[in-house]
Amino acid sequence: MARTGNWKLTKLWVVTAISFMVYITFDGWGANKEWMQLMEKRQEERRLRITEACHEYSSAAALPAAELPLGNYRWLWNKQVVVCVNFKAGSSSMVAHLLSEEFPDLLEALKDTWSTNYIGFRVLKLRDNDKQFAQDLLEIFRTVLVVRHPFTRLVSAYRDKIEFCDRDKISPEMQYLFDEENSGISFKTFAEFVVQETRRRPSFPYLAIDGHWRAYYVSCVPCNVQYKYVIKVETWDEDMRYVQQALDFKSRNDIHLNISNATATAVQYFKELPRELVKDLYETYLIDFEMFGYSMEEFM
Repeated sequence: MARTGNWKLTKLWVVTAISFMVYITFDGWGANKEWMQLMEKRQEERRLRITEACHEYSSAAALPAAELPLGNYRWLWNKQVVVCVNFKAGSSSMVAHLLSEEFPDLLEALKDTWSTNYIGFRVLKLRDNDKQFAQDLLEIFRTVLVVRHPFTRLVSAYRDKIEFCDRDKISPEMQYLFDEENSGISFKTFAEFVVQETRRRPSFPYLAIDGHWRAYYVSCVPCNVQYKYVIKVETWDEDMRYVQQALDFKSRNDIHLNISNATATAVQYFKELPRELVKDLYETYLIDFEMFGYSMEEFM
């Protein structure tokens, strides 16, 4: 009887343990399903906002099909995914994700020789003369776009590419911006340059304006390409978790962005600018602001 009792007790413990595991599994699955639905709703809202902005600014934001810029697209063939990356908007982190999915050993092997973005440019990009092929693929591939607050990105570009660079490291068309002491280019001077350059260029100056501060609607043409997923740097962790699950990525690696205090830093730089110049910058990036739901309020 003691042996039978012990067997019944063991059986009861096993059944209870299995039931608990099943409960935990399905409860977790249910929570994850609910979270995925919440993230899909977020994506629907972002897609709708793009559609509305394209309707509002159709004359300025639509690109002739034959002029599709390919420079910002990175292609994952095994997943049929294409991502439009924008410099200073999480591009290195995104490319690292893509490389770990398509070429898991390549980034580690070349990281001391080339930058992450350059590796992605070399192995994940189509040739510029493959535009018709790219247009056909864009009808089939799942499309992803990555953006960031235009003003925060502008400050990031200035700090990385302009503020501490020597004169000979700056592009020739910007060298005249150096002050009389040849000590550098102020953020105010840089901001005025961005406004003036955009005003004097045609509607789609994607070959003329530096990609680190070129407007998203120019580089990624969301009025021509329907993006299934829109990732924002400000919600990077959630967006990436959702997109990785939705696209069934094998690598769920934790590549996080170092954006702590980025907005506060950008606001400090904008305090150097006259109010009218801030308004001019807003007009310069107006379509991006409207298209992706950003506000300039805290920068005024």
